[in-house]
Amino acid sequence: MTTEFKAADVDVEDWINGVSYLQADVTIYRNPALLAEYNPLLNKIEALEEEREELAAPDQDTEVTDASLDGSTSVKRVPAGERSMREKAAEDPRVAQIDEELVPLYERAEELHRRFTSDTEVWTLRKVEPAEADRVREELGGVPPEPAPLAKNASKTMRAKHVEKLQAWYDEMKAFSLEFTLNALAFSVLKVVVNGKEVPPPTIEQLRQIMARPGGPSHIDELAKAMDSLTAEGVNIVAPHRSRA
Repeated sequence: MTTEFKAADVDVEDWINGVSYLQADVTIYRNPALLAEYNPLLNKIEALEEEREELAAPDQDTEVTDASLDGSTSVKRVPAGERSMREKAAEDPRVAQIDEELVPLYERAEELHRRFTSDTEVWTLRKVEPAEADRVREELGGVPPEPAPLAKNASKTMRAKHVEKLQAWYDEMKAFSLEFTLNALAFSVLKVVVNGKEVPPPTIEQLRQIMARPGGPSHIDELAKAMDSLTAEGVNIVAPHRSRA
């Protein structure tokens, strides 16, 4: 998944009136299962290429020590033979075998890469305004309150109950956080382009359905990160200039 932040085409008047001009395009690859075959395939290709390079590597220069009659010694570098990498490769049948093995691997890798990169969704998000975020929290009944701190002299039984309360609060916060994210995304998502075709922004129920599909939680998490960056104004883009009189 990739995220690109951009300035939307918004006039100065709209910007002054509070229209959000900072947007993010999040590209989601819809078939991550292909990576289960693609990544090991790349590793195999790399291993074969390294083996081939070692077999076809040219001879290295060597050093020879000569002793003269007066007892002194000198070191001379003897250059490698005149054989090229191509000539040396032709002498080793394993090189030709590797070349044959690589052909179908390259073809399969190219096919998987094409299928992976062509099946995409591009989500365009805007900043969630504070009033919208407050509205979502209110509709969800507010943030679950954290249990009161445990007294220093609490008994073992009280400590055990406190742990249970903390766990229950953690579960509530986890559920609240997910619902907040889905509801906030309903405000934030401006459009979705699936394989080049624009579709309407998803409803909250449709976002839940996305969560249930393979890779869905990571997709929602990526969208939430982009939305949080926009909302926190963690990305700086200059204000728009007047585009017309």
